[in-house]
Amino acid sequence: MQVLMSDRFSITLPEEIAADLKIWAESEGRNKANLAGFLVETAVRQRFPDKYPPMTVGFNKPPRQENTTSSS
Repeated sequence: MQVLMSDRFSITLPEEIAADLKIWAESEGRNKANLAGFLVETAVRQRFPDKYPPMTVGFNKPPRQENTTSSS
């Protein structure tokens, strides 16, 4: 059985890009490192689509059914 590992490394961004990354991350309730990791992973998956399955968003819940019956 193969154990999947994470790799950590540092990146350097221009000051304005880093500031906007912080604003973006805070608007989504996450930290910069988490958002940057997501963005890098997304870019790599798009670059090598045959190697990685498509990413899914959310929990793939079925659409919510509205109650169409009347209670009167």
